[in-house]
Amino acid sequence: MTQENQAAEGGAPFGLSFLLLPSAALPTLEALNAALAARGVAPASPGPPSESPEGEEVAQRILVCEFEGADAFVSLMPAPFPWADLQGPAETAWWWPEATTVLQGHTAHLVVALRNTEGDALDQSLRLTRFSAGLAEAAGALGIYWGSGPLVHSRAAFVADSAGATREDVPVHLWVDPRLFSTREGTVSVFTSGLATFGAMEIEIRESSDRPEDLLELVFGLSSYLIRHGPVIKDGDTVGGTPEEQIVARHLPSEWEREGLVLVLEF
Repeated sequence: MTQENQAAEGGAPFGLSFLLLPSAALPTLEALNAALAARGVAPASPGPPSESPEGEEVAQRILVCEFEGADAFVSLMPAPFPWADLQGPAETAWWWPEATTVLQGHTAHLVVALRNTEGDALDQSLRLTRFSAGLAEAAGALGIYWGSGPLVHSRAAFVADSAGATREDVPVHLWVDPRLFSTREGTVSVFTSGLATFGAMEIEIRESSDRPEDLLELVFGLSSYLIRHGPVIKDGDTVGGTPEEQIVARHLPSEWEREGLVLVLEF
């Protein structure tokens, strides 16, 4: 069985990350492990040798290894990631104003998948984040596209913000995209994407007069809570706020062309 077939038949991956590269080069396992060691992360183990007659050619575009008990597959794509998929996340990445300019300069990308990985969605997201951060350093990536968000981050920010991430200290801003926009003068609306990965409803705030930074603090805090504890907020529960101003959570259809119910915060 070739490494390509092993990747295809190894079971459905948990999430995907995509590393956007300045040139088409696949890091070696040695370079990956050096980057992981620099971050205090245990090394990856070599995968099975290729049984393909084109073994050396395969090794130049596919890296297979074991990382924290999971099967890791990294594929080099010698072409840019489709800009139609990157453009929206790049243009709305208020935490990285240079995202569009930087990412338009990438010429190749790595597809990163972990299969047969243990634990719940939080454990698996942490594992994929640790692996992606080490690989991004080894590859000199320009940025990371987190597929389940979807959202983009610079390599420096992703690597720094993933350091020390645990189940108790969740790097929620790496996984959940809070889109802010104004639909009426003097108000701000917010909707998240990325929480569905953890079995939780996405959050929506509609035309709030609160400060954007306060809304973001609320959304990130509540997102972290949902990621750690699951979909425990019932329709009509109150969240956040103060004793004088409780925020009511409602299970309602989304206003933004999304299927199913979302968690709408009513002030």
